[in-house]
Amino acid sequence: MSSRQQQSNRFLWAGMALAVLGLAPQLGRAETIIFRNDTHMAIVVQVTAGFKGRVQRTRPILLAPKANSGPIMLLGDKQVAIYDANLPTRVLYKDFLSPSQYNRAFSIQPDSPGRVRLQMIPFPQGGFGTGGFLP
Repeated sequence: MSSRQQQSNRFLWAGMALAVLGLAPQLGRAETIIFRNDTHMAIVVQVTAGFKGRVQRTRPILLAPKANSGPIMLLGDKQVAIYDANLPTRVLYKDFLSPSQYNRAFSIQPDSPGRVRLQMIPFPQGGFGTGGFLP
């Protein structure tokens, strides 16, 4: 086989591999989640995710009032737990977020006494700084 044929075969295989990768669905893509604390107290946010039998947990994230979390990227179903920073045994919110193929941002807002709720807000287009990103 000549070197020209070998080179042609390499390009053919590389092209086929790229085509297969382009057609494959992105089942293992991790979405990015951001939280903004719109309460008047410091809170702790922790996200746990399960995907294909593996459980991953973020480090507890301390959020001052009006502060944003950094981007959180985990695969699979996510459980969000929010605690009072001054009394860590006091759970303010605990619920599941289904996986999404889109990046999402949530505002943590006061709810009934001793509780908070998540409100989906537009995902910031540029940067994640510590200031408020979108109203």
